[in-house]
Amino acid sequence: MQALRCATTLFALALVSVLGTGISHAQATRTWVSGVGDDANPCSRTAPCKTFAGAISKTAAAGEINCLDSGGFGAVTITKSITIDCTGVLAGVLVSGTNGIIVTDSGANSIAVTLRNLDINGLGTGLNGISFLSGRSLRIEHVTIYGFQAGSASGISMTAGSGARLSVNDVTITDCANGVFANPISGNNISDIKNVRIWNITNGISAQGAAIMSVRESNISMSTVGVLESGVVGGQVTVSVSQFTSNGTAVKANVGSYVAAFGNVFFQNGTVFNTNGGAIYTDAKNVLAGNGIAGAPNATVTIL
Repeated sequence: MQALRCATTLFALALVSVLGTGISHAQATRTWVSGVGDDANPCSRTAPCKTFAGAISKTAAAGEINCLDSGGFGAVTITKSITIDCTGVLAGVLVSGTNGIIVTDSGANSIAVTLRNLDINGLGTGLNGISFLSGRSLRIEHVTIYGFQAGSASGISMTAGSGARLSVNDVTITDCANGVFANPISGNNISDIKNVRIWNITNGISAQGAAIMSVRESNISMSTVGVLESGVVGGQVTVSVSQFTSNGTAVKANVGSYVAAFGNVFFQNGTVFNTNGGAIYTDAKNVLAGNGIAGAPNATVTIL
C-alpha cells in the first residue's frame, strides 16, 4: 500500500510539472513591457518583458502589448495580428541603420495590426520608421516618427500588395527622406491619411505604382515636394482640406499620374501645381496666397 501511495504521489507531481510547463509557455492575450522588465519573464503585468520583440512571442494572435512605464522597447518584426498600445507613457523605438517596425504576413495577407502612441527615432541613419510589407491592414495612431534619412528612407513605407489598407491618423513625421510612401508590389493598395503633420521632408506624400491615397486635414510644410504622384493608370492621390506651407513644390504629378486637390490652403510655396506630364484636378475652394508660381492644373472641377 505504501508503495502504491508513493507511486501515485510521484505521478501527481509529474502531472503538475507537465501542466505547469504548458501553462508557463501559453501565449497571453495581453502582455506588458517595462523599462525595467526582462524578456525571460512571462510578460505579465507583475513580471513584464523588456522589449516588444520579447513580448510578441508571448502574445497570442489578435492580442495586445501594453507599456507599464516609459522606456525604449526596441525594433520589432510583426508577423501576426496584434495591437501595440502605449497610451499614457513615452514608448520609444530607437534604431540606427535599420527599420523601426516591420509588418509582414507570411500567410495569406490576413493579419491586421494597430500601432498606437509610439515615438520612433531613426537617429538620421534609419531605413524606415514603419515598413508595411504585407498583410490585410495596418492602423497607425498618435505616433511620432523622425530621423529616417538613409537613401530613400520613409517615415512610413507601404509596399504591401493588392487590397492592403493603411490608416494613418494623428501622426507627426519630420526629418525623413519621405514622409508616407506607397508603392504596391501588385495591384492597388489603399492609404487613408488624416490629421498628419509632415515637416522638413524631401517628399511629404509619395505615391508610386497603382497606389490609391487619400490625404485630408493634414499639414505639409518645408518639404521639397509636398505631394508627389509618380504612379501608373489606376493609381491616384486625393488631397483635401489640408495646408501646404513653404514647400519647394506643393503638388507634383509626373507622367501618367493623377492628383485631385480640393479645398486646400497653399501659402508661400515656390510652386503650387506642377503638372510634370501628369494630371492635376482642382476645385474653386483652394486658397492660394504668397506663392512663387501658381502653376496651371489640368482642369477645375465643379462641386455640385
